[in-house]
Amino acid sequence: MEKSNRHSRTLLSLTVTAFVCFGLVGMKSANAADDPANEWKKWQTKYNQQMASKQPDKKDMWMKKELVEKSIVIDDAKLPHKEKRGQVKESCLTCHDGIEQMSAFHTIEEFGCTICHGSDKPDSLIKQEAHKNMIAARSMKGDRNPANLRILEKSCGLAGCHDGHEQADKNHVYRVRRTVMGLQSGISGALRYQYAAQPSKFSKFSGVGMDDNDYVPAHRGGVKKMDTLPVFSAKDLETDDDGNFITKDDMGNPMRIEGENADSQWRKSCARCHFWNEGKQAPSDYRAQGCAACHVLYDNDGLYKGSDPTIPKDEPGHGKVHQITISIPAEQCIHCHNRGGRTGVSYEGRVESDFYGTPFMSGKHSNEKYHGKYYNTPMMDVHYEKGMECIDCHTQFDTMGDGNLYSKKHEQAEVRCQDCHGTYKEGIITTKVTDPEDRVIRLGMVSPNYENKVGDEMVVTARGNKYTNVKIIDGEPILLSKFDGREHVMPIITNKPGVHSIPQHQERMECWACHARHTSQCYGCHDNYDQTAKGKDKLTFQKSAGKWPEFRTYVRYDTPLLGISAKGLVNTYVPGCQVFFNAVNNKGEIIGDFDNFVFQSAEGYSSVATNPVFTHTVRTEVRSCEDCHLTPKSLGLGTGQLNIDPDPSGNKDNMKYTYEMDRSGLSAAFPLDVMATPQGNQIASTSHVGARPFNQAEINRILKVGNCLSCHDGYDDPIYQDIYQAYKDFPTKCQKDAFIEKATAAAK
Repeated sequence: MEKSNRHSRTLLSLTVTAFVCFGLVGMKSANAADDPANEWKKWQTKYNQQMASKQPDKKDMWMKKELVEKSIVIDDAKLPHKEKRGQVKESCLTCHDGIEQMSAFHTIEEFGCTICHGSDKPDSLIKQEAHKNMIAARSMKGDRNPANLRILEKSCGLAGCHDGHEQADKNHVYRVRRTVMGLQSGISGALRYQYAAQPSKFSKFSGVGMDDNDYVPAHRGGVKKMDTLPVFSAKDLETDDDGNFITKDDMGNPMRIEGENADSQWRKSCARCHFWNEGKQAPSDYRAQGCAACHVLYDNDGLYKGSDPTIPKDEPGHGKVHQITISIPAEQCIHCHNRGGRTGVSYEGRVESDFYGTPFMSGKHSNEKYHGKYYNTPMMDVHYEKGMECIDCHTQFDTMGDGNLYSKKHEQAEVRCQDCHGTYKEGIITTKVTDPEDRVIRLGMVSPNYENKVGDEMVVTARGNKYTNVKIIDGEPILLSKFDGREHVMPIITNKPGVHSIPQHQERMECWACHARHTSQCYGCHDNYDQTAKGKDKLTFQKSAGKWPEFRTYVRYDTPLLGISAKGLVNTYVPGCQVFFNAVNNKGEIIGDFDNFVFQSAEGYSSVATNPVFTHTVRTEVRSCEDCHLTPKSLGLGTGQLNIDPDPSGNKDNMKYTYEMDRSGLSAAFPLDVMATPQGNQIASTSHVGARPFNQAEINRILKVGNCLSCHDGYDDPIYQDIYQAYKDFPTKCQKDAFIEKATAAAK
C-alpha cells in the first residue's frame, strides 16, 4: 500500500514537473510571439496552418515548413515613375506571406510594396519600424489605402505612373479627381435647387473644390471651377490637435459656412457615394475609396477571401483579395448605384420592395438583403441578360471623366445607343487604327480579354473617340466584353422597317423612351433633419448634432414617365429628390413649419421633383403605342382618368386623379407622379437645365395620335410615315363624321 502511494506520489510529481516545464516553454513561446522582433513568426505560422488546411495532402509539408525571413530587392530605377530611390530591400513578405499579386502589371517582384505603400524602413522585421511613415491620409476606416484621392501624388499619381504624361488620357489621377462620380457635383446642385438654397439648376459646388486647367467644353455643360460645398455650421468643421477649426478642404480650398440644410444633408448622407471616402460600410455597400472604389473588388459581405494571414477573415470592410482589376462586374458598380435613379440595380433586374421581408423563400421571409433592402427580380436589362457588364458599354471617359468639370452626369457621359446600333437613316461610324501608339492599342495590351492592333476598324462614340472594345470583325460589328472577352454581335437598325422608321420617333426621342418598358420608381423622400442625434460629415469626418434619417412614401415598378430632356428629346423620367422636409430640435420638437414641408424652387415649382434618367431597363420588346399616346401617367399628367373636352385646344381637358392628395396627410398639392397639368403647366421641378414636362402643344400632338391607334395599330402602317399628310387625308379616307360623333360620345 505504501509502495503504491509512493508510486502515485512519484507520478504526481513527474506530472507537475512536466506541466511546469511545458508551461515555461509555452510562456517562452508566448513571449517570443509578443516580442516585436519575432512577431513575424506568428504570421508565417498562421499562413502555413491555413495552407495545410487548404491542402490536406500536403499538410505535413506545410506544418514542418521552416520559418524564414523573406526579402526582395527592388531595382527602383526600372520603375516608370520619375523620382528614383535606387535599390530598395523590402521584407514585407515575411509577415504578409501569401499576399496576392496586385496585378499582372504591378508584380511584387518588379514593383515591390513600398512604391505604393511607402515606408521609412521597409527591410525591418519589426512592425512599428516597417510601418512607420507609410503613405497615409485621413479616412473613415483605416488610413493606409494608397488609392486615397488625398495622397495620389505619392502613389498612383507618381509622375510617370498614372499622371504626368503628355498624352492626356494617361493622366488618370488628374481625370478621376474631376469626374462627376468623384465630386458628385450633380447631386449637390440638385439638392440645393430643390431646397431653394440657390436659384439656378446649374451645379457650382462639389465635395472638394476643383478647377479645370486645360479645356472647358461650355457647350456640354463644362465649367472652369467647382467651389467646395459649404458646411452647415462651424461644428461640422474638423479641428486640429490644438482644437482649431480646419478651414480648408483636402485640396487647400477655403471652406464656407452657409447654414443651408441641403449642404448638411449632402455631407452627412449623400456623400457616402463620394470617391473621397469609403462610403457606407454595410452589406452589399462595402467598397474602398479613390481609385480602389472601382478597381478593388469587394464581396457583399465585405470579408477578405485571400491568403494574407495578417488580414482578418472575419472583419467586414476589406476587399475580396489584395488585387486591382480592370475587369469590373456590375455587382461592384451597384455598391454605389443603388439609390437615386437606381440605374445599377435596375440594370441587373432588381427592384426593391417596401419595407417588408419579401420576397418569400421556402415559405419564410427572405434574409437576403442588398443595400439594406429586400428585392424582387422581375426583369433585367437585355444587355445584362446577354452577359454584358456596365464597363462593356461605358468608356473610361464616362467613368473616370475626361479631365473636364461638369455640372451633371449626362454631360460627362459620351456613349449613345446609336454608337453601336446606328439610326434608321445612318449607320454606325467607324475608323481604322493607324498609329501604333493609339490609346486603344495600349488599353488592349493591359486587358486580359481583348486586344487591338494597327488596321483594326473601330466603332466611334458620338464624341469621336474610338471604343476600345467595339470593332468590325469579319464584316460584322462586334462588342468584345471587357469583363470576360465574350463576343456580342450588335444588331443594326439602319434601313430596317418598323418602329424606328417613324420620322417623329427618329427626330424627337431617345431610344430608351420606348425601349425602357419598366423601371423602379421611389416616390416621396421624407428627409428628416434630427438634432436629437449626431451625424458624421463624410468629408471632414466630424460628428455634430443633426442626423439625416430618410424615409419614402411608396415604391412602384411601372412604366416610366416621359418628358423633354436637357437635350430637347423625349426622355424617361423617374421621381428624384422629392423633398418633404422635416426638422426637429434637440428636444425632439418640430422646428418652425418644417413638418413635411414642401419647398418652392426659384421658378415657383414644387420641390417634389421628377427628373430625366436613362433607366438602364432596356428591352427589345418596347412599350406599346397606347402606353405613350393614351396613358396620362406616361405624359406626366398623373395616374387617373383624363377627361378630354371636345374643344381641340385642350384648354378644358382635366384630370380625375386616382390618388386624392388632401387625404394623404402630405402637403403636396398634386399626386407625386404628376409633372404638369393637362394644359402643360409645369408643377414638379426638375434639376436639369432645359429639362421639362411636355407643354400643351406637345400633349395635344401626342394624344391626337391616340385617335388613330384603334384602327392603325402597327408600326409599319403607312400613315405614320407622314402623320401630317394622314391628318389632311382624314376627312376623305375615313368616315370623319361618324368617328367624331363616336369619339365625342365616349369623351362625355
